[in-house]
Amino acid sequence: AATEPIFSSKLSVQYHSRCQALRCALEERNGFPACTGLSAQVAKLQTLLRCRQLHARLDSDVNEVLLLHGCPLETAKRIQSDGFGRCFRLDGLYGDGVYLTADICKAAQYGDCVVVARVLLGHPFVAQGPMPCKRPPIVENLEVPHDSIIVQP
Repeated sequence: AATEPIFSSKLSVQYHSRCQALRCALEERNGFPACTGLSAQVAKLQTLLRCRQLHARLDSDVNEVLLLHGCPLETAKRIQSDGFGRCFRLDGLYGDGVYLTADICKAAQYGDCVVVARVLLGHPFVAQGPMPCKRPPIVENLEVPHDSIIVQP
């Protein structure tokens, strides 16, 4: 399998802007859970992809991780130029959103391309099973939605 690193300065600026906005929002919440449960999977992914330099820049203050997104080639090209905005899954088991994984085999089930993405999980909600809602649930006692949903394998 061939790999091709992709960098878009436009998407990088947007990403870092979202990262800063998330950092400010999380500071107002006075703490949130770290994604320590994902660390073993992320470390394994780092080794597999030999992306040690990228890993060194991941920001644990916003629960930034590397995850995988499987898709057809045409979708991967759209992600390369426009980001994940058009890759929203509607009516998925865990609501509307972009579905990512640390499992290369799971990602490969969804197409002939696997995109490696830097992801801001923020204040995640850990789902125990399929969810009837379209968006992440509200953080208890804060009246704001969780930033992401994590499903343990």
